[in-house]
Amino acid sequence: MMNDLLLTILLEVTNLGGADVFMWTTLLLTPISAIIGWIAGKRRRNNETLEMLQKTVDMLVKKNSELYAKITEQNKMICNLNEQNDELNTQLVEVRRENGELKEGQDRMGKQLTSLQAENTELRKELKQIKGIYRK
Repeated sequence: MMNDLLLTILLEVTNLGGADVFMWTTLLLTPISAIIGWIAGKRRRNNETLEMLQKTVDMLVKKNSELYAKITEQNKMICNLNEQNDELNTQLVEVRRENGELKEGQDRMGKQLTSLQAENTELRKELKQIKGIYRK
């Protein structure tokens, strides 16, 4: 459409005479070439903007992929730590159970020791009495 318009203008200008043709051609071609330059420049600016946006998108996708990989790795580490924590909790429960059993055994032994001490005290008294009988 732009080419048709230019051709039409040029044909009209050429129908004029010699010096007028040059003057009219110069007057018409200056704004037309400016418009064409502006349109071409706008297209170039738009393309450069699109290229810049595409580079930004590519960079963001790359960073997103790197972050996703790091998050996945950290998630695996957390899962491993959770498994270790579960194992340690199981061992802790077992140690607490054994500790309870040991405390019960210690209490029984303490009671037995008390009764043995009482029995020992009684036996010493009896021994003193027996010694006292034999000394007389």
